[in-house]
Amino acid sequence: MKAVILAAGKGTRLNPITSLRPKPMIPLGGKPLLEHAILNLRDIGVQEILIIVGYKEEIIKNYFGNGLSKFNVKIEYVTQLEHLGTAHAVGFAKDFVGKDDFLLMYGDLLTDPQVFRDVLEIYKKSSCEGLISLFEVNNPKEYGIISLNKEAYVENITEKPSVDLNLGNLANAGIFIFNPLIFKAIELTELSIRNEYEFTDSMLIMINQLKGKIKGYVIKDLFWSDIGLPWH
Repeated sequence: MKAVILAAGKGTRLNPITSLRPKPMIPLGGKPLLEHAILNLRDIGVQEILIIVGYKEEIIKNYFGNGLSKFNVKIEYVTQLEHLGTAHAVGFAKDFVGKDDFLLMYGDLLTDPQVFRDVLEIYKKSSCEGLISLFEVNNPKEYGIISLNKEAYVENITEKPSVDLNLGNLANAGIFIFNPLIFKAIELTELSIRNEYEFTDSMLIMINQLKGKIKGYVIKDLFWSDIGLPWH
């Protein structure tokens, strides 16, 4: 399986740390955050990785190179020159992915390696076109909340819902698997009111217009952290 890592953002919430480096290159445990992700992907059998770069991209490229000699995986890069949203960034991976299923992840995550194994195993066992990892939050109104049906497939995604709506507390954990149908959904995605192409909109198009199924996997009893939200 191939993998795509999103690592183009500026990480403004972590200033001044990110004034010197991209957020995925923040060192943790003696190596950059992004290196932890690449090693975890390699260990579940990923052999080709595309990193979507942008802000201070030369730091990432100089450190990882082509990946083969240092990490035993092939690494390629695409630059997102305009930051027009997550769906816009993922769209750059279409040619790299081709007709294959692929794992997609945000580049600012640190998680137990078991999460990657679980995601891959559940996707292989499910009859679906995609899988999204989820985590439970205490304050749903600050997140995009994913609603699942009784078979654990995504029914809806609601941005920062009122607590009164009682839509649950499952938020996007930033690790996915998709087949190429997601790129058709991205092509149909329109600019949001934030003038970005939102990946949540693409997932809803995949479900509602293209009739693709997206399985939900809830991370429980395993470490997961979004480094972009250091207060969590």
